[in-house]
Amino acid sequence: MALPAGLRNYTYDEDTAIFHTRTQKALLWIIVILLVTAPIWVSGYWFGLLNLMGIMVIAAVGLNLITGYCGQLSIGHAGFIAVGAYTSAVLTGKFNQSFIVGLIAAGLIAGVLGMLTALPTWKVKGWKLALITAAVQFIILWVIGHWTSVTGGTDGLKVSGMKVGAIDVITPGSQFYLIMIIMGLTLFFGNNLVRTRTGRAFIGIRDNERAAEATGVNLFRYKLLAFGIGCAMAGTAGALLAHSTGLINSGMVGMFGFTQSVIYLGILVIGGFGMMWGPVLGAIIVVLISNQLAPAILGTKLIPGDGPSWLAMIIVVVVSIVFLALLPDRRKYGWKILK
Repeated sequence: MALPAGLRNYTYDEDTAIFHTRTQKALLWIIVILLVTAPIWVSGYWFGLLNLMGIMVIAAVGLNLITGYCGQLSIGHAGFIAVGAYTSAVLTGKFNQSFIVGLIAAGLIAGVLGMLTALPTWKVKGWKLALITAAVQFIILWVIGHWTSVTGGTDGLKVSGMKVGAIDVITPGSQFYLIMIIMGLTLFFGNNLVRTRTGRAFIGIRDNERAAEATGVNLFRYKLLAFGIGCAMAGTAGALLAHSTGLINSGMVGMFGFTQSVIYLGILVIGGFGMMWGPVLGAIIVVLISNQLAPAILGTKLIPGDGPSWLAMIIVVVVSIVFLALLPDRRKYGWKILK
């Protein structure tokens, strides 16, 4: 976490610490207590929303590494979530593999595909890279829709519940704990990664590619690594999404479509590019917009009851523009990445 104003670090250990003050440690314990006691004060509906938030945070941390830290604009992130979802669904459903095997394979295959996507595009950046990643997503969705012998097409695939060892993780309450644990590990890994040599190389590439290369940073290697790690996290999120919903098919554009990729980029804009806690804040706001604000507006005099299903995306885009325009940090990194 960042230091409050007026404080500084005096040793290397202090500089590398995750929590610098007692207040930050106290906040961590408060969050842990709230999560552990969630079944006491959270209803089934809100468990579903919290699970969705956790899954979106995992995927958004991956996009944050690619776009927020390494500066590589990707608007095809939902495609890699789809890869993870179908990988785990096929392995557990057609090949009778365990949920853990499907979860790990989902991350690995999505990560490898992310690196393959970065191979021919490592010299491209900005909107040109964004268009390429969007094209990759459409290709992924086309394959899912037409490779019906494996993916089931519009009929889709039934996905088994989560199971860890002999423990069935079926109810939203039990899934909540597993998703929160994986989310916590993802945040911990990402927060530590950005402070390593690799993370500093990502930041150097984002801030100035020529200067980074002049200091010995291998642009090709680190861009591939950013896409590999970021897409692996997206694949992991996709597997969790598939097993928590129980069914996936090619018509689920709300989960894997281009609109969802734009929403993930909006999560980073709202939460903050290059801030490890940005995906958490952004995911909370976006889930509340999509599941509370947008449904409340639909059916009012402002928007007819049969209004557009993409209302949530419009609201997220508007909020993102407001954040880019008003907050200095969003302008500093946002416009630089979008160039």
